[in-house]
Order: sequence, then structure tokens, then C-alpha cells
Amino acid sequence: MNRMIGAIVREQGQFKAALLEESGRHLVLRDCGAWSDQDADWETAAGRLGQAGGDRFSDGPVVGFDSRQVAFYQLQVPAVRESELSAMVELQTEGVLPLPPEQMVTAWQAHPSQNGKMIVTLAAARQQQVKGFSRDVRPIRPQQVLLDSEAVVKLWQALCPEAPDDAIVLRLCEDTIQCCLVLQKRFHQAAYLDQGTSDLFDRQGLKAGAVETLVLDLRAVLEQFGVEAGAVAVYVLDDGTQRSELLAGHLQSMQFQSSFVPLESAETLDLSARGRALIGNCLPAIALALAATGAEKDSLQLFRKVDVTPQVRKQTTWRPTWAGLSVVVVLLAMTAMLVAVRADERRLVYYQQYLTSNEQILELIQDRRVRQVVQRQRFNPLEILEKVNLNDMKEIHLTGMQYKRGQSVRLSGYAKDKNMIYDYVAALQEVEGVSDLLLDDVSKNEQKKSQQFTLTFHYEDWTRRSLK
Repeated sequence: MNRMIGAIVREQGQFKAALLEESGRHLVLRDCGAWSDQDADWETAAGRLGQAGGDRFSDGPVVGFDSRQVAFYQLQVPAVRESELSAMVELQTEGVLPLPPEQMVTAWQAHPSQNGKMIVTLAAARQQQVKGFSRDVRPIRPQQVLLDSEAVVKLWQALCPEAPDDAIVLRLCEDTIQCCLVLQKRFHQAAYLDQGTSDLFDRQGLKAGAVETLVLDLRAVLEQFGVEAGAVAVYVLDDGTQRSELLAGHLQSMQFQSSFVPLESAETLDLSARGRALIGNCLPAIALALAATGAEKDSLQLFRKVDVTPQVRKQTTWRPTWAGLSVVVVLLAMTAMLVAVRADERRLVYYQQYLTSNEQILELIQDRRVRQVVQRQRFNPLEILEKVNLNDMKEIHLTGMQYKRGQSVRLSGYAKDKNMIYDYVAALQEVEGVSDLLLDDVSKNEQKKSQQFTLTFHYEDWTRRSLK
């Protein structure tokens, strides 16, 4: 009996699901669908997959984590033995994370060394976001959690069996364009452009000047990747419409080595079961199901230490005493001091081993200062999330954040009643950097028995900047 593999991802206000069937060395799409997150949840989407797959779909779905909630870094370390690599990566990780390491969840992947140096891809997400996501998906008992950007690269490789080792893979979305960097046939990092199909196209086709603006944005991302425009081939995945093929042609006219990747090009993947437009919309879910069939050990596993299995709460009673609290405070202080001392010791060992001259030390200091300046000037969604997630308002559950250059941040969430939402809005107005806050909509969700809301605001001057 052939195995069924289901996958679910939440993006752009929708739950998207796909069901693939393994048939020998081939994969066949059996069903796919998309539902508004206002009318559905993870359990609803999993239920639809269960109905379509029947008894052959019993392992639980693969779920995708939105890479827009992940920061990617490229670390460069000396080519050392595997036993020494973890310590060196940990040392560099402390210097690049925007928050203390204990507030972040990280995963890294080392790439083959060249000229005595090794590139390491580091993925980092806020611990609170990761735990909140795991809490949301626990009821459907997922068999695996994968980054959607890694899965998109796997799908591209299936659609292009003779693809080059290095490439840029673009997937068109309504509000953004997902941009994935592939080096030596491996996913390295992802970024998202500020424009999507709604910004680039109208009923007549491409908007005037849209491609030129897109090229500027794409060049900026390639520079961030450390890749020269034109040096690496660009592949535009089929989105089920004519827009992706049209865009690939225009990028080629702008001196990019761009190619269009049709959905029908895969030799081992049959996607003919549904209409092209629906398949294009559900492409990230299809990619996740495909990636789960051959998940590699060296892929980024951001959730490897996060429990996504359902938990049974035990009723316990605990009454704190002042003496007990004092002991806890002392232990926490001693632990923090020990961690700080060990971190300093690791830095000292690193400096003694790899910095052998004053010139190297000065170069390291200057490089660190430049990176700090660049990070302060760069739009930082993690900083905004930290600001809007008010610790004293745990009854507010944030479900999404959308942002574009030159536009206000759009925040969505839910609470038990409207008064909680109004209190949250009042508190948010007092947060430093937040301005022009507007509560756009409050509506009742009968299924979740809660009040959903959306609001917009500007943060400092980041959201007011426009691309020139």
C-alpha cells in the first residue's frame, strides 16, 4: 500500500495543505487546498487531509515554519574538526544574535570547506515565537517541522534535475517574493523582497516601472547574500499563472541569467491532479510534503529541541515561600555569573588561538563596529516583535505581522473580549518608537470563541522609508 504524505503551512492569511502519494520512485499529488485563517485552523486543515488520505495517511502531517520569522546569518570559521566546530559556531553566534542567546532558538548547518575556511548557515528565531508555534500545532501531532524556504529549494531541485550547484530561487507571493540562495546544491539562506505580485501586476500586465524597482530590491538582497548580480542563475518558480513566466523574461532583459521553471517539468513529481492556479497557491505545502520524503540529516532543524507532541497537564499545587524564593534567586544569579564567565573564557581562547597580530585584532574590531552600524540601520522585525509582545498582557495572542518598506506595520491577533484588545492598544501607544497606531478591525470568531483584531502602526522611521 502506497504511503500518503500530508503537509500544512500557514502564510498570507491562509492555511495551505497538500497530500502526496508515494508510488515507487514517483510522487503524485492527490489533493491540495487553501482556506482563510479566519475560518480555519491547524486542526481543520489536518482534518481535510485526513478525509482525503484515509487510512494511508496516519503518520501526522509535516508542518512548515514561515522563514519570515527566521533571521539567517552566514558565519565564516576556520576548517576544524567536527568536535571543535560546535564551540566555534557557538562563540560566533553570541556576537551576531540581536537578543541574548537564551531568548533565541538556533540551528546551524556547516558547508564543505574551501581554502581552509568553512561557511556555516545559522538560522535564529525568537524562542517565544517558536514555542508559540509548537503550542499551536501540537493538537495535530506533526511528524516533522521544516522551514518552508528549505522545502522550496527541494521542490526546485525536483523540477530542475539538471540544476546548477549555485542559484537564486524566486517564488512569487501576493505581498512578497521569496528569495532563496543555493550554494553547492544546498540551501544557504532566504530573504523576502518588499514587493509581491499585487505590487508588480495589474489587469493589463506589469505595472510601469515595476521591474526596475524590483531589480533594485533584488540587487540589494544579492548584495546581502554576498553574490554578484549576474554571476548566479536566477530561477522563477511557476505560480500557476502567466505572471511568473513574464517576470522571468523581463529579468533576463535586465541582464539576469533568469529562467522560468514550469510545474510540469518534474520527471518524478506528478502535479496534474488539480488546476494550475490552485497548485501555484499551494506550492509551499507541496514543497514541504516533497521535502519530507527525503529529509537530510544535515538540513536545518530549528525545532530539534522543541517538543511539538501533545502534553497532558498535571494538576499540582505549589505554594512559594520567601525562603524558597531567595534560594531560587541566588541560584539564578550564580548561574548567570557562571555562564558569563565561561563565555568570556571561550572568547579568550578564541582570541589566543586565531588572532596573532595587532592588525588582526584591529580588523576584527572594525568589522564588528561596521556590522553593528549596519544592523542598527537595517529594518529589524525581531526588534518590533519584542516591542509589541507585552509581557504583562498574556491574554493577547499575536498571530501575524506584515511589513513592507515605506508602509505601516500590520499586526493581527485575538483575545477573549474587546476590553482586553482596547487595553492592549492603549498600552501599545505608550511603547517607545510606536506612532500613528490605528485599530482597523475587531470581529468575533465563533469557532475560536474569541475577538480577532488587526491594527497598523509606524515604528521609528524604518516604516516610513521608501526605495529611491
